[in-house]
Amino acid sequence: MMDSHTPEQLRCGMGSMAVIVRGRAANIGKLVVVTGEYGYVTHSAPGSRSLLHWNVESLGGQLDVGGQPAWRCHTPDATLRPVGSMLPAQVQAVMREHHCMAFDAVAGELAKIINDHYATPDDAGLTGEKRMQREELNWLLDTVPAAQVLAEAGFEPDGNGGEGLKWTGQHRGVPIRFDAFPDLLGDWCVSGCLRTSRTVSMVDVWLSADIV
Repeated sequence: MMDSHTPEQLRCGMGSMAVIVRGRAANIGKLVVVTGEYGYVTHSAPGSRSLLHWNVESLGGQLDVGGQPAWRCHTPDATLRPVGSMLPAQVQAVMREHHCMAFDAVAGELAKIINDHYATPDDAGLTGEKRMQREELNWLLDTVPAAQVLAEAGFEPDGNGGEGLKWTGQHRGVPIRFDAFPDLLGDWCVSGCLRTSRTVSMVDVWLSADIV
């Protein structure tokens, strides 16, 4: 949304392909696409005025964002030199690809953590499959409330004022939602919904009030 601080003519807009020409040295020369308006940011230097920042997605290597690699960041319009444009579907395709790459990276890191965990002896000196079997046995001997299990899995209040919980996310650009609510006996029903452009898939799972 434009205001009185907006220059008479912005360099970029939604879908603009641009080269970063100012800012962090590691980012100069990187090709990006504008994915939306971030908003106005006032820098701390004396006399600074509010500058419109764009959300941008890298079209090459990852960007340097606060010393960390990332596929996206926000940057002032003045730091970009437009070189072309992309259709909304093309922009979405790039963002989906990067979401999938980030998901795969997290999954790979998680697998490494799990492997390192089972490669380390537990208090009984067990490793690998034997440690896994011992931990599974300990889990089977332990029960916790279903609501606690759902909360640990990332469920949060659904905002309706009751005990209902929800979990939302996406995988490879496909929205996924789970809703959970207790019945009169304290058992829980978890309903999952996955939508694509052509199909809707749903599944219901019942959990006892206390989960082993």
